[in-house]
Amino acid sequence: MESVIPQLILIIAVVGIGIALLAFSFAYFLPKEVFSISQQQANQIAGSTSLSVGPLLINNTVGSVVAEVYNPSVNGSIEVVAFTIPASLQPSVGVVTPSTSSLNYQVYLTNNKRANTTTISGSIYDVGGSVIYSPSKLQVYTVSFNSPFTIIYNGVSSNQDLVVWIIYKVNNYWFRIVYTYTTVPQSP
Repeated sequence: MESVIPQLILIIAVVGIGIALLAFSFAYFLPKEVFSISQQQANQIAGSTSLSVGPLLINNTVGSVVAEVYNPSVNGSIEVVAFTIPASLQPSVGVVTPSTSSLNYQVYLTNNKRANTTTISGSIYDVGGSVIYSPSKLQVYTVSFNSPFTIIYNGVSSNQDLVVWIIYKVNNYWFRIVYTYTTVPQSP
């Protein structure tokens, strides 16, 4: 009887350590695996998605541009982020980020209704898995794939470019799947 108690304690200790290791493994590896799968899905969607943006037309300090995110194999919604940069930053357009989390613009759908806004809390990743923007909160507009929309931007000048990001959510992770910029057309 005396030898049974130490063996029982040993069995309980081994089982406890095994459960602890299993819990640690799930806690550590599962989020990484979910992120990896999400990144792969975002990368696949980005590979078949195109963003068409017209020229930036300015009236006083209000700019407007028509855009469409096209992907024939995807239905659903995406988020639009628009911000201005000095024209001199065109070569760095892929790494420049919004300087404010507030909306200096409105997005209108084809029926002239203003698109709904939502707030992204948390990091935004590129399709390679790197964090490109980590705001406390970023307000964005929700639009649909394969449907044109108009961005009206307040406070833009002719020496600025308008950058447009398209953000897509996969498994609670936000990914910038496409981006571009547009400029004021040059006079002949």
